[in-house]
Amino acid sequence: MGPDAKEIANLIRRNASQIRPALQSAFEKAVVGVGDEVQFIKKLSAELQTAFQQLANQGYPFFCRVSQIHQKPIVRIIKTGSRCELGDMLVVVKYHLPGGVREKTSILYQVKMAAKGSTQCAIDQTQLELLSNWPKFEFGRKATGGPNQYTVQPVGLEFGSYMLEPRSPNSGDYAISWSNSYGVVPNAHLVRSEGPNTVDLKKLPYTRGDAQGIFSLLAFEVGEHDSNAKAWDLVDALYRYTGLTPDPPNEFDGYKNPSGVFAVIEIRVEASKRKP
Repeated sequence: MGPDAKEIANLIRRNASQIRPALQSAFEKAVVGVGDEVQFIKKLSAELQTAFQQLANQGYPFFCRVSQIHQKPIVRIIKTGSRCELGDMLVVVKYHLPGGVREKTSILYQVKMAAKGSTQCAIDQTQLELLSNWPKFEFGRKATGGPNQYTVQPVGLEFGSYMLEPRSPNSGDYAISWSNSYGVVPNAHLVRSEGPNTVDLKKLPYTRGDAQGIFSLLAFEVGEHDSNAKAWDLVDALYRYTGLTPDPPNEFDGYKNPSGVFAVIEIRVEASKRKP
């Protein structure tokens, strides 16, 4: 991270007492009384966009855009031939810095709601293998017609993470009471070590609350930096998948699950509009 990006990240941390409550409120509005992952993802996308717009209205240098597709991305793991969902939500933070320089970081989340009346979340083992060890996989087709293969090798732990939430919680039913967090965002390695078949969202060691996870990404404390070209090849593909950038015709035919929803949430921070 360059010096200009560090200055912006520090500015965000200095204003944590104003920014984090807005994110916590967005998660609360999205999860309280909600018992379905698809509904939660849709509501969270909308509430986060609203929260960042409200912060922008207060003078913070944020702009948020959201794109959703009602088909989950499916990948094929080369070694085993297994197919699984890639994830439910990609969150990207972009710093627009002086001189036109940009720095970016991102996390791919799999959203899981606990069983009704429980804090236990079921974990699909094929997807867990993908998000923790990132074996070579196929996703989409090249312009020439052949499958497009990805060898994602994240530098950090969080690029493949989970967003574990309670199902239909009441207001104030926090997983982490001191941070007013209903859910948590553990990386896939932690889920694997504590599970792997099920994990208790209230008993995971050292993991961030859901809103804190987004704040940490906003402050460049976590996430996969765009200097990792292989990881960002996948991010670029997901932008095409959701229509945020143009995609070749039929690129993802055969790589879509017609059920569910997948969302990209992009948060842009404009250095020229920073709040003192």
